[in-house]
Amino acid sequence: MRSKMNKTQNLLRRYFSSEEGATAIEYALLVALLSVALISAMSLLASTQSTMWNNVSNTLNNANP
Repeated sequence: MRSKMNKTQNLLRRYFSSEEGATAIEYALLVALLSVALISAMSLLASTQSTMWNNVSNTLNNANP
């Protein structure tokens, strides 16, 4: 029983002292931040592009044949 507890304690110590998890979390946060930035930029561009193409469509519809 004692041996099993020691193994578990050693496993937990190695897990919490490892820096690999911290690096993975940092990368995940970076990806999340970039995703939010890209989604925001695309939203702003979408409305601008929509307005532009509507203006082009209206101009072509109102043109004399």
